[in-house]
Amino acid sequence: MKWHFSRKLPSDVTRDPIAGEFFASDAIKDAGEALVREGIQNSLDARLNVTDVCCIRIFLSAERGAIDAQRHSRWFESAWPHYMAPKNGLKSGSISPEKKCRYLVFEDFETTGLTGSTEQYDPIDGQKNAFFYFFRAEGKTEKEGDDRGRWGIGKQVFPRSSRAQTFFGYSETADGPALMGRCILKHHHIDSGACFKPDGYFGVQKSISNDIFTVPIQDAEIISQFKNDFQLSRKSGQTGLSIVVPWLDDGDEEDPGNQGFGRNAISIAAISGYFIPIMEGRLEVIVEDHIGSYRINSETYQGVLGQIESSGDKKLKDEVKRFRAYLEVAEIAKSGAFRDFALPACNSMKAEWTAEMLPEAQAQEMREALSAGETIRVKSTLTVRPKEGSPIEDSFFCLVRKVDDFSAKPCHVREDLIISEVARWPINGFVCLIRVNRGPLATLLGDSENPSHTEWQKDSKNFKGKYTYGGVAIEFVSLFAHSLVRRIHATSRHLDRKLLANLFYDELPEAEQAPTKPKPQSAKETDKPFMPPVIGRSEIRITETRNGFSVFPAGPPFRLGARINLKVAYETSKGNPFKAYKIFDFNLEDDVITKKQDGCEISVSSGNNMVIIVKDSKFSLHVSGFDINRDLVVKAKLEEEGDQNIDSPDTATI
Repeated sequence: MKWHFSRKLPSDVTRDPIAGEFFASDAIKDAGEALVREGIQNSLDARLNVTDVCCIRIFLSAERGAIDAQRHSRWFESAWPHYMAPKNGLKSGSISPEKKCRYLVFEDFETTGLTGSTEQYDPIDGQKNAFFYFFRAEGKTEKEGDDRGRWGIGKQVFPRSSRAQTFFGYSETADGPALMGRCILKHHHIDSGACFKPDGYFGVQKSISNDIFTVPIQDAEIISQFKNDFQLSRKSGQTGLSIVVPWLDDGDEEDPGNQGFGRNAISIAAISGYFIPIMEGRLEVIVEDHIGSYRINSETYQGVLGQIESSGDKKLKDEVKRFRAYLEVAEIAKSGAFRDFALPACNSMKAEWTAEMLPEAQAQEMREALSAGETIRVKSTLTVRPKEGSPIEDSFFCLVRKVDDFSAKPCHVREDLIISEVARWPINGFVCLIRVNRGPLATLLGDSENPSHTEWQKDSKNFKGKYTYGGVAIEFVSLFAHSLVRRIHATSRHLDRKLLANLFYDELPEAEQAPTKPKPQSAKETDKPFMPPVIGRSEIRITETRNGFSVFPAGPPFRLGARINLKVAYETSKGNPFKAYKIFDFNLEDDVITKKQDGCEISVSSGNNMVIIVKDSKFSLHVSGFDINRDLVVKAKLEEEGDQNIDSPDTATI
């Protein structure tokens, strides 16, 4: 029973592990949150039955509960030559044989444990082996379809949380117990001068296929000692997996806990990452330390949040406040106290909005419900088109609730997991929660996720080439809340302008103050078409229409082939309106924006930019479909053949 590292052979490539860096993301605050997200995800995938309650226990040892040198020597004595080797990837002096060993325990219950042969050393097609993929494979996984993970590197959060890049796994299955450890260093030399590979294993050695192979310990006495030393709660025969992270990297000595390994921080990570299964009674998380414990389930999570808020930690208070609004909407969804709406299915070829998807009568119902303080749930249906398989329809839901003085990005939930970085922009005045349940769409989105499961990426290696118009489906779901809220209010003539002001995100530096738009002197003047001031040479005339604008020639005849660049934005109370433009304000490419041209050709129409090419000196362009309750700013720039960026001063606010 010892640690075993293999010597590097001359033919072996020197390649140091980097998988842990996939979890060093701005979207994940710290190592504690990464461990909670990935650990719970793996446990939910390993439930004995999808209807069972998965129970997680996370134990954090205090300094006084840390394992002293005499006790931890039995588990690490053979590892010290490798731990102390120069340039092995560990921070010098962070661990030593004389120091106490603080640790973290992550245990799951009502789960299968690491099933499969413990002596398998290669993947076998069509044969599942959780033990092999957990301990012996990197970048490979047996997960697919409805499973939450895809990349096969989620387990890297455990060594990444250890100062020694080390973890132990004790598994109980129907085949009995198994205890093994793994350490992931860099290529390193010890005193003998020999170079060793990064991966080390704790266990017993066995000759398999003409090689010396490390297999897990199954001796009951040794496992009992391990359970006592690291305060595991699993009983013999109780299926599941217990992971121990020794030498817990809980921050610098001057700033302990800055890695997120405090009881409050771990509890926040569990609730904010998995409030859906907790609320719905499918997940219970127990977080313990030397002071006490939290039992987080459907009955207690609100009380736990209250205790954390009363702790006095401002950072944690702000964190709780951030997602309480989502919790409220999720609770309403669970109770069924919402107004239900359903949109017509998207075109079966690709998921995109059409003018018919949200008729004005239905939009008015939604507006009235939101204004009355109700929560609405909108069902949207699209077709998933795998390249290998038949197209199949699937649906998702968007819950919307009006909350004054609230500004945040929509919350996207794929099955039970919060995908935190899907949306780029906040929506002011509304809480939006997107829920994608298990099914073909969840599979598509899961295939597109990055290793840390914070984004949907159409260029992901697990996604690219698997679906027809798959990237369009990702964009449709990602921007659905923004598009829905905008369309609900797009045709309203009686909308409260204060409500609308909260709808569109507008935050720019004070230094970019725009000149105040002069108010009309009389109602009679407002009935006239708007004529922008003429300064110097004016080539283009821009006039107001009921819900858009028109462009005509204003000066000498245009040379045929001349290009006119148009930029459009909603006026803002401060700053540059064109810099404040967001895609969910409007998209000139959308069907809701209609274009009618005569004597000109539209060569570009995307976002807030349009380029037209003059084909007749008496051309005209009419663009409509904008929000009639907001002022438009239209800027035109003329470029004629042979000219170099001739700027027209024509900028109209209409």
